[in-house]
Amino acid sequence: MIRSGSIIVESGNDLEIVGTIVSGFDYLNNLVVEYGFEDYRIGGKDYSYSAIIDEDDAKVMARHLKVPLSSLPQVLYDKFGCSFSEILVPSEVVGIFGDILNFVLDCGAKYKLKR
Repeated sequence: MIRSGSIIVESGNDLEIVGTIVSGFDYLNNLVVEYGFEDYRIGGKDYSYSAIIDEDDAKVMARHLKVPLSSLPQVLYDKFGCSFSEILVPSEVVGIFGDILNFVLDCGAKYKLKR
């Protein structure tokens, strides 16, 4: 779904359960923030949630933040990203995803959440 994305945060990838947040733009120029959950245990379930901020709302965010539209994924990384030397657990990644969703709303934009 994301044309070209960048990882904002990822839990320790040597764990049995991994959470990842990626942001970027889709082919319709919507800003997409995706939380992915992978469970490598036997019988584990994988799933993902995507917050889709349509182009108009992404422009609202960009104006609020005084940055170009194309810079929004980098802004999210700068505000919420963690260095790869930090080891996060999946529950911390879920918390960061919630923080990002609240940040979108605080910028005056709306999103649609899809599973």
